[in-house]
Amino acid sequence: MAENPENPIQPSPEPLRDLLITTPEGRVLLTGLAFSLGYVLWLAVCFVLDPDHAHIFIGMTATEIIFGRAACMTLGYAAKLNSLIVIPICIVLETILVLLVYGMVVLGFRQLVVFKWFRKTLNRINRAAEANKTKIQRYGIIGLFFFVWFPFWMTGPVVGCVIGFFLGLRTWVNLVVVLSATYIAII
Repeated sequence: MAENPENPIQPSPEPLRDLLITTPEGRVLLTGLAFSLGYVLWLAVCFVLDPDHAHIFIGMTATEIIFGRAACMTLGYAAKLNSLIVIPICIVLETILVLLVYGMVVLGFRQLVVFKWFRKTLNRINRAAEANKTKIQRYGIIGLFFFVWFPFWMTGPVVGCVIGFFLGLRTWVNLVVVLSATYIAII
C-alpha cells in the first residue's frame, strides 16, 4: 500500500503504479522485476533443453540469494561449470538483487510503499548500512566502490546500494558504482 510521505498514516494519493513509473527507485524496481521475469523464463527454457544444468542453475540462484556471490560461484565451479557460464549467471543474479532491493529499500525508507513482509530485512540492511556509512562517507564514491568490491561480511552490493542512498548519491551514480564494483569482484 502506498503511504503519503507527508503523513505516513494517510494513504498516498498516487496509486502504486504511478509511484513505480514516476520515481527513479520505482523504475529501478520495475527493471529488476523485468530482469527477474527474463531470468525465470531463461530457467524454464533450460529445464526443457537441459534439466541437469537447470537444477545446478537453480541451486546457484538459491545460493546467491542466501549466501552471496562467493558461495554461488563456488557451487557453479564445483558442478564443473566453466567461467563462461558461472560469471554471467552471477552477474545477472547480483544485478537483479541490487535492482530489486534498492527499489524496495528506497521506496520503503521514503515511506512511499510499505512492504510489511520486508520490514525485518529492511531493518537488518539499515543497521548494516548505518554501521558502515561513516567509514564510506569519508571516501565518497571511491569508498563505496571498495566497500562493494572487497568481500567482507555484510559488505557487497545490496548493503552498498543502501549506503549510496544514505550518502545522497543519485540513483544512476549509485547503481553504476555498486554494479561496476560487483562485476569486477565477480570477474
